[in-house]
Amino acid sequence: LLAIAALVLTAPTIVLAQGTASDAAYQAALNLQKGVGVKADPAAAAAEFQRLADAGHVAAACQFAQAAYRGAGI
Repeated sequence: LLAIAALVLTAPTIVLAQGTASDAAYQAALNLQKGVGVKADPAAAAAEFQRLADAGHVAAACQFAQAAYRGAGI
């Protein structure tokens, strides 16, 4: 019973740790797209959104689709 409780308590931590790098890269791409803290570079942001989308990041896929629709950096 304790082993099951330990597994249940640690599983979400592992999932969050795996998502952290891609979420950080997504936030960096948003900053790059909007020019927050860096010079705006729509082409680099779109490339990063595409890379993240290819890796399965749903929000990045939406951002990439919007960029493609607007022709921003594509």
